[in-house]
Amino acid sequence: MGAQACNAAGNGWQPCICGAPMPDQSGPLDANRIADAADSVDAATPPDASVLPDLVALPDYTITQDLTVMNDLAPQFPPPLPEVITYGGPVLSTPRVHPIYFAGTPDPMANDVQTFLPELQSTGYWTQTTSEYGVGNLQILSALQLPGAAPATLDDATLQHLIGAQLSGSNPPWGANDTNAIYLLILPSTTTMTSSLGTSCNEFVGYHGEGVVPGGTRFVYAVACLCPGLYLPILSDLGQRTMVISHELVEAATDPYFMSDPAYQGEDDANVIWTLTLGGELGDMCEFNSDAYVIPQGGHYSVQRTWSNAAARQHHIPCVPATGSQPFFDVYPVLSQRTVTLNNSPFTVDTVDVPIGQTKVVDLKLYSATPTTGPWAVTVWDWEAYNNNAATTTLSLDKANGQTGDTLHLSITAKASDTKFPGEAVLILSDLNGQETWSIVYVTN
Repeated sequence: MGAQACNAAGNGWQPCICGAPMPDQSGPLDANRIADAADSVDAATPPDASVLPDLVALPDYTITQDLTVMNDLAPQFPPPLPEVITYGGPVLSTPRVHPIYFAGTPDPMANDVQTFLPELQSTGYWTQTTSEYGVGNLQILSALQLPGAAPATLDDATLQHLIGAQLSGSNPPWGANDTNAIYLLILPSTTTMTSSLGTSCNEFVGYHGEGVVPGGTRFVYAVACLCPGLYLPILSDLGQRTMVISHELVEAATDPYFMSDPAYQGEDDANVIWTLTLGGELGDMCEFNSDAYVIPQGGHYSVQRTWSNAAARQHHIPCVPATGSQPFFDVYPVLSQRTVTLNNSPFTVDTVDVPIGQTKVVDLKLYSATPTTGPWAVTVWDWEAYNNNAATTTLSLDKANGQTGDTLHLSITAKASDTKFPGEAVLILSDLNGQETWSIVYVTN
């Protein structure tokens, strides 16, 4: 199942950071079917340069709905934020990272990477992003080498074979497989990586996966590609490299066996639209914020903020490490609950039901944990238009800004169902002085 490109700078495009190659999508929508994706109404106001969501092509689902709408989201306000749920699989309790290079291809960033990796733990970034999910301290081990020069092209199946060969036999070149290790392949810009997600620097810039040592145990690996100039001016090429590594290591530690024994990789049923659009792992939930990339205090390299369930439950800024001087603020659409069937599995989702060709108005309630310094801007996009495809909805807002206690009104006209999931998705961006939060409305028909 291939992946699609993600929206990016200006009129151009940048690929997704994809957490895992997509599994076979023919079965029901359960933990084994929700891998990382990887990734506008007012078309005159395109997304800014740093909006970089994961996006995967998901299967054509069928949908059945209850004929009666259930209770609106009341009386609780604000309603719960999305939660990245576990499907019961293990996390890496004592994660250890082996950087991997091709022996015949010197990497000019290798020294920076070797300096950067320990910073993940020493700056507190690793603890902030993973400890609540049962992941322990990060240990950086010695760099390993694959024989020969980096190839011009490399596919995921070949990579799994190469890693497996180094961990097998009577005298494995890298020693016996370490089931708490993440084997991190750092590719040069001269290598094009291909997988079920697509092609590096087009559909993805990194991913994590799992393989099996011949006749032995499973191993966990991650891939960091390099796409020169792709994230400029937001991130330098070195910033791109360290940002991708941080994203993939967090997800590899919290969802190491994403296919065979998945852990944190999708949202609660009510918010399944986040999974259907973004992919749902911890890094995916924050990577399309323009303030997603930070240099932690005491550090020297860029990392990506990731989702904290603990912060979200308290209606604090859910992407950590937290940034910005404003309190948490967001827009809460007033939705209804409806049972939908996604590949024969029922989900009770928060949604607005808009038959194709009809229009409905949704109240958007604005909330902040404490008063902000002023009103924040609110922008809406059709999910497909956001990804440079034909819009599935027509949207309009009665006001473009507001503050806690205000209610805006969003008019949604359903034009066509999305090709990747039943219904449509609408993105709502709140922005105040560069600090951002997002909401996603699931529109069923």
